[in-house]
This record gives sequence, structure tokens and C-alpha cells, in this order.
Amino acid sequence: MKISEKVAKDQREKVEQQLREADPVQLCEELSTSRAQDILLMARILIDEVGLEKAKELVYKTRYDSAYKKGRKAAEAKGNPKDLDSIVEWYFLKQAATKDKPYVLKGKGFEEKTETKYVSEPLAICYLGEALVKYGDPETLQVAEARCCHDIAALNGFNPDFKVSWTKSYFRGDGCCQFTLEKK
Repeated sequence: MKISEKVAKDQREKVEQQLREADPVQLCEELSTSRAQDILLMARILIDEVGLEKAKELVYKTRYDSAYKKGRKAAEAKGNPKDLDSIVEWYFLKQAATKDKPYVLKGKGFEEKTETKYVSEPLAICYLGEALVKYGDPETLQVAEARCCHDIAALNGFNPDFKVSWTKSYFRGDGCCQFTLEKK
């Protein structure tokens, strides 16, 4: 083994050991802070190049289209269910637990639930949302909010028969995000 390969292997092993011993909450916070700073830097560059309104439009369209397709694909895989429970189960219970969504539900997952309406409980922890608000300025936060359309887009893609809206948002000073789904 070459010296450089041994040094690289030793460094990798040291980092892996540090990760095994690290506090998981601290890791989530640090990862989200790093992601937020990258998002905000890209937002600033885009604003400087094309202006605030065009930056919001471009980011929104890109994120919306991608997430909408993800929702459609998931719905098709499940036989295009039309009931509210299928949407809630897919997105808030299964998608919320994926690695790309480092947020936590507090309890049962909803504040209000009927056959035609679902109001999610406020997300207890959204490290990325918290970091974006902490490090963003008024303009970059508008682009970051446009970026967060993916939740609404995926839900619309899964079942366009429901109107999806934000009831609360980190970007509006609520300290959390919350969604409402209602049958159109």
C-alpha cells in the first residue's frame, strides 16, 4: 500500500469512528446548516444574475415539476387511489421518514382529520427550515420558500382532487410548517 493510500485509509477510519460516536441531533443540525448555506448561496447567485422574481419563478418551476412527477409516479404505483388516507399515509407517514426529509412529527401526525380534510400537525423539527431562516436574508428566503414548493407539488401529483396549502411556514415566521389538504 502506498503512503498516500494509507493516509487516506487512516483518515477515513478516523472520520467513520467520529461519525459513530457523534450526537445524531448535532449531525442533523450541521448537515442542514451546510445544505441551507449552499441553497442560500445559490439563491443569491441566481438573484444577482436574473433578479428576484425570475429566480423565484425558475426555482419554483424546477422543484414543482420534479416533485409533481414523483407524486404521480407514487400514485400510479399504488393504483391511483383517490382517498385522503392514501395521500396522508404515502406522504406524511412514509415520505416524512426518508433520509432527504430530516424533520420529525410530534405525535399522531394531524390536528384535524375527516374524510375530506386533513390538517397536519406542525412539524416538530425541520432542521433545514430552521437553518434557512437563521442564515437567509429577505431575498434569499423568498427563493428558499419557492424551493419548498416540493411538498405541495408532490401531494398535487399524487392526487390533484385535493387542494393543498401551507397553513404555517418557517418562511412566514411561524416557527414550523403545517399543511392542509381539502377535497376540491
